[in-house]
Amino acid sequence: MSERESPAITVVIPVYNGEKFLDKTLSSLERQEFLNFEVVCVDDGSKDNSLSIVERYCARDKRFKLYKTKENQGSASRVVSYATKFINGDYFVYSSQDDFFSRDWLSSMHCRALESGADAVIPTLVFYDGRERADCKILSGIDGDKSRELSGLEAFSYALDWTIPGNALWKTWLVEKFGYFDFAMNADEYTARFYYLHCGKVVFSNGEFFYRKNNPDAITVKMSEGTFDLPRTDYLLWKLSKEAGVDAIIQRNALKRSIRGMLHYYPYTIFGSYSGARKRFSSLFYEMREDGAVAWLKERKKGFGFIEVAAVSSFESFVLLSFVLWGAKWLRRVGGHK
Repeated sequence: MSERESPAITVVIPVYNGEKFLDKTLSSLERQEFLNFEVVCVDDGSKDNSLSIVERYCARDKRFKLYKTKENQGSASRVVSYATKFINGDYFVYSSQDDFFSRDWLSSMHCRALESGADAVIPTLVFYDGRERADCKILSGIDGDKSRELSGLEAFSYALDWTIPGNALWKTWLVEKFGYFDFAMNADEYTARFYYLHCGKVVFSNGEFFYRKNNPDAITVKMSEGTFDLPRTDYLLWKLSKEAGVDAIIQRNALKRSIRGMLHYYPYTIFGSYSGARKRFSSLFYEMREDGAVAWLKERKKGFGFIEVAAVSSFESFVLLSFVLWGAKWLRRVGGHK
């Protein structure tokens, strides 16, 4: 790519204390068969050697660019939101600082985007846990069929239960029109599904995205204040699915995940060091009542289990049930049962 040529693709990578895997991520981008792309790395106040790693790539390859936030944003979603003003490509894709890719990842997605005119292109996703590829969980097309072309509503529905992932190549008009949601640690999950809903066409491609699952320092693995926002993201996805009019079973499962997440995480705000997050649960509970989610659930009791129905009957019942479930898990661990 010449200095005056606009890149076809912008790869956005938030960076924060990622020295352990960052070099492999950037190296797998440098070795891409496709050449007309840029890599926008945004450092969020790293205290390790992440900056020097990115600077090394920037010094030898002009496609790599480094930006810095003025202050720590606290989540990858906020960093990606900050990075959107630096996107120059017709397409963009987001990656974490520990993921890596097959050499044909960008070329396969771009070729498929041009031939199909799709707004989003989904490569094969490998849940990499350190084992051989054949031993890892893999998402490829719809049950292996990469010839399928989906409407935005179909892609949104499939993405809600992870039949398809959100790791897509997106037309840049999506971020220009809607921005990038940053309300929670996992707002990227919401953003991807929101984008799908507004796509005219979604297709699949060759090329592989290795989504690293064996990084013990990843924010999605370690519990933090942001962890307690996960149930609300699922709740907002339920609202989005209800507004979109998707299948009732899909709507039900999204609301189930939210309620189950609330029950799972609430005790940690009592027994752990996260008391500051406690109010989020009462706020979400009463938001569900005001928005009609509780009434919607009660009208469809047969589709829910006793736990979900009991949990929304009152906030006191929710608190009691969360401790009962937490205690049951603790007893199973003590007793050596799984």
